[in-house]
Amino acid sequence: MNDQEHSKWELLCSRYLSGTISREELDEMLRMAEHGDDLPGLSAVMRRNWDDAKQSSAGSHLDWSDKYRQLMEEAEAISPAIRQEIPIRRQSWKRLAAAAAVLLVLGLAAWLFISRRSADQSYSQHIATQSGRDILPGTHGAILTLGNGDRIVLDSAGAGTLAVQGGMAVIQGSGGLRYDGKENRGKDVVFNTVQTPRGKQFRLLLADGSAVWLNAASSIRFPAAFTGAERRVEISGEAYFEVAKQDGIPFVVMSRGMEVRVLGTHFNVQAYEDEAAMETTLLEGSVEISAGGQQRRLRPGEQSIVNGEGEIKVQHEVNTDAVMAWKNGYFSFDQTSLYAVMRQLARWYDVEIEYEGRIPDRRFGGDISRNSKASEVLRILEASNVHFRIEDKKIIVMP
Repeated sequence: MNDQEHSKWELLCSRYLSGTISREELDEMLRMAEHGDDLPGLSAVMRRNWDDAKQSSAGSHLDWSDKYRQLMEEAEAISPAIRQEIPIRRQSWKRLAAAAAVLLVLGLAAWLFISRRSADQSYSQHIATQSGRDILPGTHGAILTLGNGDRIVLDSAGAGTLAVQGGMAVIQGSGGLRYDGKENRGKDVVFNTVQTPRGKQFRLLLADGSAVWLNAASSIRFPAAFTGAERRVEISGEAYFEVAKQDGIPFVVMSRGMEVRVLGTHFNVQAYEDEAAMETTLLEGSVEISAGGQQRRLRPGEQSIVNGEGEIKVQHEVNTDAVMAWKNGYFSFDQTSLYAVMRQLARWYDVEIEYEGRIPDRRFGGDISRNSKASEVLRILEASNVHFRIEDKKIIVMP
């Protein structure tokens, strides 16, 4: 098993034991077990992931432990047993041992999958039926406010030209919103705003060709046509930028007293008002962060953190995949506090969060699809010994 296969198996095991694996990923996992030439290696990875999952779940899956260990021990013991009983060529008994071990691994996977899915389905229904219905995930959509104050709901507006602003046609298509036309630098600058409510995210293409993705409960204010010596926009919430390079005309992002200045690069800005700090994460190129009279320059893979006092700190070797998880369709938690997790769920599912009783201090790790219903996400989180119920558009957190 090479490094790439090992990493893939590690990922599939983690998703499998956390209950987030898809049917397609399970099929791939079984194919890898069936055709792999390193069953002991696959078994070791699965055992390690099982132990990690059991420890993080605070004992919620202990009823599976004996069955799991019994099957894995049989799979690991079957190779020497076959070698003793079948005195034939080395390659032959290896193939027979692998085939027999695969049958046990496949049986284990099928049994765990069926057991987990049955329990998960029952549990998800249990959470949902307390209010009579589940809460669906967020969708694509936003509200466009034009310079004259007109508001257009973008998830219901049809495709085509919506308006003309600053000499630019405002066009909605399948890829989101875009501004197209010849910039008229002689005219007054007209500002537009795109805002995503809670439960929505959106993509737009600015007049200079820069692409912007807005997370839920976010907004961007920008000129319909860029003029002057710089391209300046203002955001709230969270946005990912892929800035079109224009030599000598920097692109500037403003948010709550922080300024991010670039020429052409890819970066993410998180500036929600209910979060303790603003974070700018650089994926490609170079950016300069200014706040509170300080300046810092980031390199790819670094993240600046601006606290409430305007102080800037820089983290090196940040997990950019986790930062960009929201854009790529999933939640990614890495020792994330319960309260930070619930703030993300509140924005994406457009719900209120209420805490009842003395809530334990819990940290969460792992990835969960943002396409999941609320009850499915809560079921996974409950493995960390915290409980929830849904009441209409409210999630109540309980010890």
